[in-house]
Amino acid sequence: MLPFRPVPNRTARFARRLGFTLIEVMVVVCIIEVIIAIAIPGLVNARETGRARGCSRNLRSIQGGLQQYAIDKKLAGSASEATTWQADLIGPTKYIKATPICGSGGTYTVTTIDTDPTCTGDRPGTRYRHTLTGN
Repeated sequence: MLPFRPVPNRTARFARRLGFTLIEVMVVVCIIEVIIAIAIPGLVNARETGRARGCSRNLRSIQGGLQQYAIDKKLAGSASEATTWQADLIGPTKYIKATPICGSGGTYTVTTIDTDPTCTGDRPGTRYRHTLTGN
């Protein structure tokens, strides 16, 4: 007959391997921090680019509605529309269906029919311009 050998306690042998060491956790946290540090500026730039492009689309819409309004009313290019442009252009049955809103909190200004509408949403020092051309 074979001599009796006790079965080794497997749980005691692997008990130390069930968790992560402090070094392993710190390495994972550092990797995550590096990834976040790389991603955040890109997300901020994408958000600002989207706001500026949306503003440019709104300015283009305002300009198109203003030109159509001028054609329909037979207005000259220098006719001032600064005081009444929103009332005359914006409405469910008018040239622009909904009030355009700048994503950066700017306001739209129209001076005359022959000048481009402008937005006050530009922030100094940013490269994203709230202009009709978007440059």
